[in-house]
Amino acid sequence: MAIINGLIGVCLMLFALYIIGFNNYLKNYEENKCEMTYMFEYPQYVRISLPINVTIQFRRYGLFAYSEGRFTERAREMKFSGIPVLFIPGNSGSLKQVRSLASVSLRKSLSSHSPFHFDFFSVDLNEEYMGLFGGFLNDQTRFVHHCIERIFSLYKRNKPESIVIIGHSMGGIIAKGLYLDPDFDPSQVRLMISLATPHSPALVMDTYMAEYYQSLADLPPLNKTVTLISVGGGVRDLLIRSGLTHTADAHIAVTSTQVPDVWLSTDHLSILWCKQLVLVLIRALFDSISADPNHREKVFNYHMLNRSAGKDLDTSHHADKVLLWDGVSKAGAWPQNTAGRTTASYPTGVAETTNHLLALDDLSQGSILDVLTVNHRNKDWLFACKAGTSADQLLLCTWGDNLSAMARIAPTRQLKRKVARLDLVELKKAGHTHVVARILPTNQPVKIHFDLHSAYERSLTPTSLPRWISFMSTTLIKETAPKALRYTISLPGLQSIWQAYRLLVQTVNCSDIDHQTVVSFVVPWSNDGNSKVILIALLFSEFIKIFLHSSKPVRIPAVMDPYIDLTLDPLCTYSVKIESSIFLSLGQMARFYSPLLVPSVATILLLTLRYQLHSLGTKQKCPLFMTAVVIR
Repeated sequence: MAIINGLIGVCLMLFALYIIGFNNYLKNYEENKCEMTYMFEYPQYVRISLPINVTIQFRRYGLFAYSEGRFTERAREMKFSGIPVLFIPGNSGSLKQVRSLASVSLRKSLSSHSPFHFDFFSVDLNEEYMGLFGGFLNDQTRFVHHCIERIFSLYKRNKPESIVIIGHSMGGIIAKGLYLDPDFDPSQVRLMISLATPHSPALVMDTYMAEYYQSLADLPPLNKTVTLISVGGGVRDLLIRSGLTHTADAHIAVTSTQVPDVWLSTDHLSILWCKQLVLVLIRALFDSISADPNHREKVFNYHMLNRSAGKDLDTSHHADKVLLWDGVSKAGAWPQNTAGRTTASYPTGVAETTNHLLALDDLSQGSILDVLTVNHRNKDWLFACKAGTSADQLLLCTWGDNLSAMARIAPTRQLKRKVARLDLVELKKAGHTHVVARILPTNQPVKIHFDLHSAYERSLTPTSLPRWISFMSTTLIKETAPKALRYTISLPGLQSIWQAYRLLVQTVNCSDIDHQTVVSFVVPWSNDGNSKVILIALLFSEFIKIFLHSSKPVRIPAVMDPYIDLTLDPLCTYSVKIESSIFLSLGQMARFYSPLLVPSVATILLLTLRYQLHSLGTKQKCPLFMTAVVIR
């Protein structure tokens, strides 16, 4: 009896810990900051007729074309002339979930006077729960294949070469399942976008689901035939955690928190209507129209990961060399920055082209240059050059090697910001004498911050992180250097999903009433970190939650540790501390292992019941439940 009582006590304690973790899991996410996407005209869904044999075989399914307002009549007449896009909804999803993507695409084609447009189609899968019962998947996959064939037959002239597929949740799995059909022509699909799709199963409820996923795993790599882009929602998605959205087939797998101009977590449904994300996806879609798979990958890499300039890739191309002065026209201003840490501020803008020069002849103050711009909107603005003297003894550069592509759009809540980090030693070895930061004439306020420092001065690696059960915080930075722009703090040993920490960033001294600090958590083996913009008046202290969506790959030991990238306001100094969080750790365990709870409990109950029935038949005694559990 003592053993049973002890077991009951342990079970109750574990159950209490699980409830605490599950509660943290449900509440441990930021508020939904996505803006709604609205239609400009009333949306219409026009049913597309299918061959009679398909209609009879798949009575509960349907195919629809999306349209709005005055364009609906053309859809009803089956007149399509754009590039076809097929939307596949997910578990219990509606065909109407296509409306945000389709409406924004329509408005972009009209407002930009694009020479082409997209025709959006959506399949109706009867809102079936294919995420809970895998028996639906094969029928749905065959029906989607028929829909693709039907869509191609709608184009009497100028037949499209391929179709774009966008799949939400399990819809992305159905899209991949097309390649299981031997009659499917892979050349019909060049681009596939999956949104919050569990490329690894979130929950396997039956053998149909297990066999379907296994068949997908046995397929040859899809990245040789189709450009696959996978987007996860981050911590707000309580149904599909971001680690499940990663797949080796994807050319780009990213979480919405890492996408430039988004930097937000989306839940499982808002990923379809989050205006910030929808705009980025549609811009990338318009830029990606090409038969070249390398171009498509380059486009999505720019829009989803490494955007350095404007919202369109074609107009954001950085020339290798740029003419800074033609030797004839007015040279403009060429101020020389001699201080290692300085700010060039122009509250009313600049009347003439202003080129800030930083000499590379003396690197005693440091060899790494961080640059932060505020409200600077020039595409080509950062250069390395070999300076000379003009006729009026002005030190300037004629040509500059363009370094603008090394900059990145930075998270912000107010004015647009760009950051860049340059290795001045390498630039000097290449024969350059100066770095140039250019501001073209503008009447808008502009700031450029410069921070020159040594290679290891701003890169910190603590000896270890706080232990799991620890009530003491560890100071990572007692106080940042005056006018410092960026710090990188490595997190050694952070490699398992159950590890969770809270990072405290606090102002020590600040001369700016309104200031902005960006804390970015970067995970090298996946694009599922997050960035938090801290925008608070004067003094503040803010906790940032640090945890992983996927463990460090065992087979890739060379992958570096996760790290914190701090972008600071140079008018303030900060302290940085870290502490472990047992509540976040319990929440992580609930997030990852709750799907195993139901089958595990069911297995224990069945085995216990079997033992009780066996005892009842052989010994004419039915043992108590806890006794049967202990004996089994």
